[in-house]
Parts: sequence; C-alpha cells; structure tokens
Amino acid sequence: MKSKFLCFIIAISVLFATIIPSVAQAYTEEGKHGILSYYIMDNQVTITYCDPATSVEIPSQIKGYPVVSIESYVFSSRNDVESVIIPNSVKTICSYAFTDNTALKEITIPDGVTVIESYTFSGCTSLKTVKLSDNIERIEVFAFDDCSSLKSINIPASTTEIKEDFLGCTSLESINVDSANTVYSSVDGVLFSKDKTELLMFPDGKEADNYIIPDTTTRIFPRAFDNCIIKGITIPDTLRSVMNDLDECYYLENIYVSDNHKRYCSVDGVLFDRDKTEIEQYPIGRKATEYIIPDSVEYLPPACFAYNKYLKKVSIPENVTDISHRMFEDCTALEKVIIYSKTAEFADDVFEGCEDFEIHGYADSTAELYAFENGYRFVFLEDTVSAGSVELTINSKKKIITPPSPSGGTLIISIYEGSGKLIDTLTETITESNPKLDYVIGIGDYAKVLWVKSLTSFSPVCNFVTFEL
Repeated sequence: MKSKFLCFIIAISVLFATIIPSVAQAYTEEGKHGILSYYIMDNQVTITYCDPATSVEIPSQIKGYPVVSIESYVFSSRNDVESVIIPNSVKTICSYAFTDNTALKEITIPDGVTVIESYTFSGCTSLKTVKLSDNIERIEVFAFDDCSSLKSINIPASTTEIKEDFLGCTSLESINVDSANTVYSSVDGVLFSKDKTELLMFPDGKEADNYIIPDTTTRIFPRAFDNCIIKGITIPDTLRSVMNDLDECYYLENIYVSDNHKRYCSVDGVLFDRDKTEIEQYPIGRKATEYIIPDSVEYLPPACFAYNKYLKKVSIPENVTDISHRMFEDCTALEKVIIYSKTAEFADDVFEGCEDFEIHGYADSTAELYAFENGYRFVFLEDTVSAGSVELTINSKKKIITPPSPSGGTLIISIYEGSGKLIDTLTETITESNPKLDYVIGIGDYAKVLWVKSLTSFSPVCNFVTFEL
C-alpha cells in the first residue's frame, strides 16, 4: 500500500515538473519604454499607459517582443496627445483606448487590426482624419460617436459589418465605400446596402435643401436620418414604408412624395396616407405657425407634432377622436389647440413640456373635462344656432344652448362658488318666442345650465353647459 502511494506521489511530481517550465515561459513583466508603460505576457507586449506628450510613436517591438495591443484608457480623457503612430504589429486596440481624447487630430489604423471596438474613439472631438486599414472587417457600435470634427470616412472592401451609426458626428459629410466591398455601397456620400435597396445612414453633417432618395430604395434603416440637417426629402415610389424614420430630423421642413406612390401623398410638405385620412409625418422643422388639419383626417400618430418649435395654433377636426401620446410634446411655441370633437379621448401626456397655451372646445366636451383635470386654460367654442336653440348670455358671457330636439322645456341655471357650493338657482321656461335670454346675476365663480323637459319629470335633454363668470 505504501509503495502504491509513493508511486502516486512520484507521478504527481513528474507531472508538475513538466508543467512548470511551460508556465514559466508565459511570464508577466511590467516596465517602461520612454513615455510608455507596458507589460509582457506570452512573449507579447501590451501598452498600458502613456505619460504626457503631444506626439506619440509606439514601437513595433520592446525588448525583442512584438507590441500587439493597446489597452483600454491608455489615451482616453486626454487633452495633450494630438497624434499617435501605431505600428502594423498591433492587432488589438481595446475599447475606450482613446475615448474623450479632445486633442487627437488624426489616426491611422494599422494593417494588423481587424476590428474597431466599441467606444474606441468616441468623444474625440478634434479628430478630423481617420484612415482605416484594408483589413478592417467590423466597426462596433459607438466606435466613433461624438467625433464632431470628423468630415469623412472611407470604408474599405474588407468591411462586412458596420454597427456604428456615427451619432454626434455633426461635421460628417460623406461615408465613402470601396467599390469592391460586397456588403456596402455609397451614393453621394450616403451609406447603402450593396444593391442600394436599403438606405443605411445619412451623414449628420451633409446638407441638402431637398434630398431625393434614389428610386432603388425600398427600405430606410432605423435611425438612418437621426439628427441630419436636410430641409427637404423626396420619397420615391419604391419606398414601401417610412414608419418613424424621420422623427429626429430636427431641420426637416418638407416631405415630398412622387405622384404615383401607392401608399403616401404630400400636402404642403406634410406626409399623409394616400386617402388623406392619416397624417404619417409632420416635419419637425416646419416653420408654419398655424396648421389646420384637413377635415378628411381621422387619425394622428403619437408625437405627431412633437418637438416642433414654430407651431402656435393647431386645429383638429371632428373626425379625430384620439388625441394620442406626446402629441404636442415640447412644442414650446404652442398657444392654442382647437379641438372640434366633443368625445375625443386624451392620453395623459399630450402636452408634455408645453406651457402657456389654451385648449378650445365645446362645452361639456371631453376636451373641457381634460383641461379641467389637468389645470389647462379652456376657451369655449360656440355652437351654430339651430332650430330650438337658445342664445343664452350670463354676465356678458354668451353661449348657444342646443337640445337634442327642438321640444322646448326649461332651463335650470345654477350659480356656484369655486368651492362647489351652490349660491343660487334660476329657472326659465323656453318657448319659440324667446330664442335669446340675457341674465345679469350675482357674483359667482361659475354657472351650470341644464335644459330639462319639465321641472316635474326633470328629464334632461342636453348635458350641463358651464359658464366661467
């Protein structure tokens, strides 16, 4: 038994003796090479830090070992390093390596690097020139976000995946693609799929009074036009859907559509469905101060007018019965919204971010209730006088009271304090000989008027009408 145990111990010892030399070869050593800090592992060098400097040249070797990697944060949050020369021996530039370096002006990606990692150059606000190697296969998300000085970028033939959308690259005028690329193409600096059926990205800094989408386009990639500065856009027959693709074009004033489009049409630069029953898109940058929605419209999408800084007055026709989410969000110039439907439903956040505006609508409408519940100013619209109606004036405030049928009856006028306490009640029998009534009554905060068939049955023939006194 002892001999077996001894043999086991000897075997374990031999095993460790064979492993230890190989572990020793994968050693770690830290050191300095001029202004650069590094470590060596597996006979390869990784740069870990750089002392203050304006220009930096990374060597291809340190102590005879190849420099293969630049670690995260080596050049990030710096305002001194304007240029870095990276040797072709480098295969990896880690995420965040240059993030928020506000001094960096140009960079050349070496041949050994195949992937631009996430956030590698994000926030490099002085970066004007980027030269990608012919071996770049993938550009990850946020790799160049907020590089606000970058004017153009050339995508090599080797690139098969672009996750970056260049958000915040406000000077970017063109994204150019090598003609040999099998996945992507570019038309006048705009990024497309290879077959040009998908518009993938419109550069933030590219100006156009009217950008005409090529008639090969059948789809706009989500966020393709975010933050662009174009003033007009023309949609071709081939584009099947716009969806919310223009929601964040803050300078867009007009949307045009080819006459033969099967789904869309344009009226005064506003995008409608073909039958003009829905507004598909109201341009955020449209400078008109008043907009009267056509009577044919039955539906308005959520956030239909959101973020428009010019609209002061909007009229919504009777057929629109759903005032949906964020309809007027951050419409900071808004003064008046006229709602002709008496039964429209309102989302809670219709006027998010709006101040000092009025809602105009009919008495006892859902618009009046919505205004009351949310503390918005409400102004009454007057109904057209019809047979059986009464023009009622109380303390110089005039309204038209119209019952469902001209059957006569009695008006009950109740005067209230703001607390809701009833102060006084008046009654008036209505006949065809008194279509106009004028009252001067005591001070009250408001009055409610109810038209009933008779005081004995008290069967109402119209809803309460409220007067603010």
